[in-house]
Amino acid sequence: MPIIKKISLAKDRKYNNQKIIAIDYGTRKFGLALSDQSLTIATPYANYQRRELKTDLEFISNEVLNNNINAIVIGLPKELNNEQQAIAQQVKSFANILSQNFTQDIFFWDERFSSRAAERLMQHKEFKGQNNDKYSACFILQAFLDFRKN
Repeated sequence: MPIIKKISLAKDRKYNNQKIIAIDYGTRKFGLALSDQSLTIATPYANYQRRELKTDLEFISNEVLNNNINAIVIGLPKELNNEQQAIAQQVKSFANILSQNFTQDIFFWDERFSSRAAERLMQHKEFKGQNNDKYSACFILQAFLDFRKN
């Protein structure tokens, strides 16, 4: 399916009562978060240590199928001045590969501050020692869900 470049289309009714997965992309690992079916709450779901591309795609495919996912949100790294970070091209390439292998629509979401928010969360004693990638994905997805509501 296509990569949806116009973010306002995320508010389309066709996504109502659908589940969404978010990916916080990294070159060595990524985090996943899931929405509830009402598209209200994002939940941290999984941290994934990347392997080869085929294995990574199989992992995502299994998660998409097992969780009945209808759309994918990928965090797009940007600088404070709104310029894309160097890794943004890798994220876009990965999204293109996903679009060739999945039927779900794909959205990019500005992920500024998601990693920083997750790192702050990791400072609390109940989160000490945890990997923050799934929490970064959760912040990305929650911002996307909140955008849809407005």
